[in-house]
Amino acid sequence: MNTAESALRSEVLALTQSADRLATEIIAQQFACDDNHRVVLIAQLARMLRTFQAIDVLVSANLNDAAGAVLRCLLEQYFVFRAVSRDADLMQKATAEVEAESHKALKGLLRLRPEDRADELTEDVLNETLGTLQSGSGFNAFDWAARTGMEGAYLTLYRILSPYAHGSLSMIDKYVELNAAGQAERVRSRVAEFESTEFLLCALSMLLECVEAIDRQPNTEARRASLAYHASEQRRLYARHWSLLEQRQQLLS
Repeated sequence: MNTAESALRSEVLALTQSADRLATEIIAQQFACDDNHRVVLIAQLARMLRTFQAIDVLVSANLNDAAGAVLRCLLEQYFVFRAVSRDADLMQKATAEVEAESHKALKGLLRLRPEDRADELTEDVLNETLGTLQSGSGFNAFDWAARTGMEGAYLTLYRILSPYAHGSLSMIDKYVELNAAGQAERVRSRVAEFESTEFLLCALSMLLECVEAIDRQPNTEARRASLAYHASEQRRLYARHWSLLEQRQQLLS
């Protein structure tokens, strides 16, 4: 990273940490009483905040490829939050998916040899438990994205982030540095430094949108102004990132 890119990432980290404090304060002041829909949304947002914080910590430590993997998790959580916030009936779909995932996990245990399972996980116990669970396809990120009109985000950002989350060799080229002759010269210890700035900016955009959607108590003018400020700064810094990206591409062309 050059000086301008490093300076931008430092600014973005300062903004994400400020947004972290704001989001933590807002979420702590929300309450739901007997509104199950709102309980689910607040809980999902609390989970999103923790995931956002993990991305921030990873980028701060230059563990950038790991941050990309966690950002993919945040994007899935974002799809679900947006969909459920618009349609409370989708909570039933989410519950069914949890059962389906549990069903698949237990069915997988049946394929193990008895000596490879815990003593209490006998075939009879597993089959009895399976009978209480609904089978199905389980969680499908594209389906949740489509339910909130975000197929584009799935087909672009989600797909771009997939190599960071997978255990395949797709990321190896980023770790291997070649010399002028095209031979492997060394293995890098850090990758995706430039991309990490965009990871933070994407995560920040998702968090701010969902925090604003859930904020009711006390939702003061000062708080609305603070959320608007952070959103405005996110857009400004994103524009700077794209400008630096264009400069990079021009140097490579």
